[in-house]
Amino acid sequence: MNETNLHVVVVNESAGADRFPAELFEGFRVIDIKDLNEWATSTVLNENLLVAVWGGDGSCRAVAELLVGTRACMLACPGGTFNHFAHAAHLHDVADVRRALADGEMREVDVGFAGRNVFLNNANLGWYVDLVARRERYERVLPRKLAKLFSVIVQSGRIHRSLVTIDGVAEAVWMVWIGNGRFSMSLSELAERDNLSGGLLDVRVLKLRRRMPKLRAFVTLVSGHAESFDDLDRRLVSSATLSIRKRVVPMVLDGELMKLTSPIEMRCVLNGLRLLVPSCEAGMGS
Repeated sequence: MNETNLHVVVVNESAGADRFPAELFEGFRVIDIKDLNEWATSTVLNENLLVAVWGGDGSCRAVAELLVGTRACMLACPGGTFNHFAHAAHLHDVADVRRALADGEMREVDVGFAGRNVFLNNANLGWYVDLVARRERYERVLPRKLAKLFSVIVQSGRIHRSLVTIDGVAEAVWMVWIGNGRFSMSLSELAERDNLSGGLLDVRVLKLRRRMPKLRAFVTLVSGHAESFDDLDRRLVSSATLSIRKRVVPMVLDGELMKLTSPIEMRCVLNGLRLLVPSCEAGMGS
């Protein structure tokens, strides 16, 4: 692991975790995430290239978007505030990263697409998008943690009806949540999934059928019986089409607010990304 042209680490120092452990990546070329696209345009993305990512889910998504469909390999390090993708790859701390670098295995894992945009964990439409947009506005004048807290408090009291057409069927919804893979139905384990391969999207639609849907949904989720909630429609599919009346649709992909063009083709690409993981870890595909 000492050829700087073949082994790089992309660092997002503002991701929110502890300092970047430079000693762990001795011999790697260090790329600031702001320079990611410029680096990629002058790099051959072949099977000899290993790209480590020291950042959160958003940083991993940005790197994965460049590597999907190539033979280059990614190492998702838990270097951000939220590290759901790294944890799903059994990379929970620096010790796990060290094990992967020393004696890791390459696994091919699934990648979600919203139009041409990659997501590794989930894509959201509706209420959660409004929450993220509010948080980003608050971050202009408040520290990050306070902005998150106040945005949740304010947005929890607001609900907006959205008319979304999913595979040709129009639905009045509060929120659409689409996971890359089969996720847990428990509130405490919502970010967890059994594996990173399988070729499925976990599509969940929270509908506005009856009065007080938000309160009823919250009570149901907290009680641990989300699978029995009548207003929550869940389906496991390889692809889906979302349409909304507005031409430009705000969506959140792995925590990042983006603007997409309706209709949006959602799909899962089986084994679309090569990932370095600690050896002997099950549940991530072959």
